[in-house]
Amino acid sequence: MRDGTNKRTDQYGGSIENRCRFVLEVIDELIAVFGKDRVGIRVSPTGRFNQMFDSNPKELYKHLLQELSKKEIAFVEIKEANAYADSKKGDLIGGKE
Repeated sequence: MRDGTNKRTDQYGGSIENRCRFVLEVIDELIAVFGKDRVGIRVSPTGRFNQMFDSNPKELYKHLLQELSKKEIAFVEIKEANAYADSKKGDLIGGKE
C-alpha cells in the first residue's frame, strides 16, 4: 500500500484508494468464506523496512481503517514499529538487515 514501494499504474496503484484496494478485496473474499466475525488484520502503519515507506501514512491508514470499519470484521491489530529499527533508514540499529 505504501507509495514508497507501490509504483503500479493500474487500479492497484497511484491514489490511496487504489493502493488499499487489494487489501480490501482480500478482506471481502475472507469474509465471504469465513464470515466477518472470523476475519481480522494486523497493520503496521509506522513500521519501515528498506524503502517501504509512505509519504502520507496518516491519510493512508485513515482511509484503510475507515473502510475496514464498514466491513465490521472481528479485529484490527495495530502493530507498533520495531523498537530496534532506525525510522529514517529502515536499518536495524547496531547492524544491517
